[in-house]
Amino acid sequence: MQKKLPDILSIQITEHKPIAYYNDGILVTDWSVIYPEKAVLPEGTPILSGPEKLARSVYEMYCDVNLFLEKYGFRISELSINESNVWSLKLDDGLPLILGRNDDVGFVTEQNNVFMWRLGNFIEAYPHIENKNTIEYIDLRYDTGIAVKWIDSSGK
Repeated sequence: MQKKLPDILSIQITEHKPIAYYNDGILVTDWSVIYPEKAVLPEGTPILSGPEKLARSVYEMYCDVNLFLEKYGFRISELSINESNVWSLKLDDGLPLILGRNDDVGFVTEQNNVFMWRLGNFIEAYPHIENKNTIEYIDLRYDTGIAVKWIDSSGK
């Protein structure tokens, strides 16, 4: 807003279209993160986190992985990459999955996409896991399968 004397007020309005929550802000369609005072986005809006410079990559990863998982009846509610470049996500039922890093050493799949290969392992193994409500998280960083961390019911 700019006031010009004697009686002119000039206002510039910029409209942003939100696509996801990002850290403490909102990711908009020009790939910037804005920090409005108060914002409530529609239910189901993804929650993403990571370095702000990676916001576009994180959103694109969310879209790719979510599209893959939806074919099997799963949906992502949260996706993040930490300072060590380890990717993790939370399904809409609250189940956390650790994907690992995309430069993990070990093998290359036909699609050259280690995350989709790991998610394929999860999709294959998940129906065979009993007591799903006692899972703390599932770690997909293994080239021979997955690891399940169970909630410690003893309180230790």
